[in-house]
Amino acid sequence: MNCTDARHIIITDYIDNEVDAGARGEIELHLSSCPACRTFKEAVFSGISEPLRNALDFTPPQALWYKVRARIERLEEPVSIGTIISSLFPKWVNVAAIASIVLVTSLAGNYLAHNIWVKASQQSIAAAAEENDTLALGELNDIPSDQVEKVYSNVIGG
Repeated sequence: MNCTDARHIIITDYIDNEVDAGARGEIELHLSSCPACRTFKEAVFSGISEPLRNALDFTPPQALWYKVRARIERLEEPVSIGTIISSLFPKWVNVAAIASIVLVTSLAGNYLAHNIWVKASQQSIAAAAEENDTLALGELNDIPSDQVEKVYSNVIGG
């Protein structure tokens, strides 16, 4: 056994008396021939193991275990993005954000729909005017009032 392996076993299993008899024999053999690892073992035992050996045995109250178990179970539950967001912001902030998104989407949709309708109306009237060279008065009634002058000047060429 080399020093690295021996020191790893000393600081993990050997210190807690958790090493099996075969590995214990190998470590004991290595320690008998390696003064550096013997010093390491003594430092580990005096710095870590010995102070803890004299510690009082303490059993926490059962209520503490229930609290610890409940907290662990909460941590193990899957977390959704909604849970994260609601924990970061108060509920009114979420409602305000959703209302803002709906309002902006609605306004953008109305703006686009209006512009598409106006453009389509202009194109159909212009096409009809080119085809017939006339513009029926009834067609002007379908155009929004703020667009009539624009359509009239486009059709007439003014």
